[in-house]
Amino acid sequence: RVIASFRIAGEGIDYREGTNQLEPYEMTPQIAELCIKACKALGLIFSGVDLKLRPDGSVVCIECNPGPMFEGFDRVAPVSIVSQLATWLIEKGKQLIK
Repeated sequence: RVIASFRIAGEGIDYREGTNQLEPYEMTPQIAELCIKACKALGLIFSGVDLKLRPDGSVVCIECNPGPMFEGFDRVAPVSIVSQLATWLIEKGKQLIK
């Protein structure tokens, strides 16, 4: 599932550049499904998916990061990414020791 999504506004290539702005983004169910399918195809259970919006409105998956840096995103997310991930890990751990 998708925990949170963001739009990075700016002309910089690297989202960490000072001119870029990070804001929560309401993605469509179709885009969420694209992200989930990309992660499943790569065998990833937690990932940061980078997408690019084309001028015609279509979306391209640039990459799926298996070890995403999400601290900055967590600060502006509508839900805590860290809490969501921790809850999922605890539940998976409980299932493994049953």
